[in-house]
Amino acid sequence: MSSAKHVLMIGEGDGRFLQAFLKYNSSASIDWIDNSSEMMKLAKRRLDPQQSGRVLFHHTDIRSWTASPQAYDLVVTHFFFDCFSNQDVHRLISNIKSSLTHDALWVISEFQYPKRRGWHWIGSTLIAGMYMCFQWMTQIEVSRLPHLSQAMCLQGFYCAKRREFLRGLLTAEVWASGACE
Repeated sequence: MSSAKHVLMIGEGDGRFLQAFLKYNSSASIDWIDNSSEMMKLAKRRLDPQQSGRVLFHHTDIRSWTASPQAYDLVVTHFFFDCFSNQDVHRLISNIKSSLTHDALWVISEFQYPKRRGWHWIGSTLIAGMYMCFQWMTQIEVSRLPHLSQAMCLQGFYCAKRREFLRGLLTAEVWASGACE
């Protein structure tokens, strides 16, 4: 990922990851997309003037955004897909896929329902509470995590690397083009 040249960051939030990425990768240009003007303000404040010249901020809903074909060699989506239905997730992945180079990587961090005995109930309860808060604060309509891995596989990606955190409640994955196993 340090060799990425043109990066797409979607729903990145307050810019902490963006700031760290810019220090790690000293040459990439970044298209940063978020529907929240408040998050964009926070992200812009985190950057120093030299860094901000490498980032193009887009305040837009990703569902209405269209990228140039084969423009990006890296996509980053952290805690983004949990705001969408399965149908929206399939459409978003398809749209974003059309903007990727053939060897692009996609970094995804998301919540998931833990599979470990005992932790599944705890994780499911925490995620249900999270959705209740989201629905109250943002009026999102979804109330369950989408089937993200299935959607990525159906769109022609495979999980090249995966790590779980908090007993399986959180996952970080790197996806690449190719068939799922």
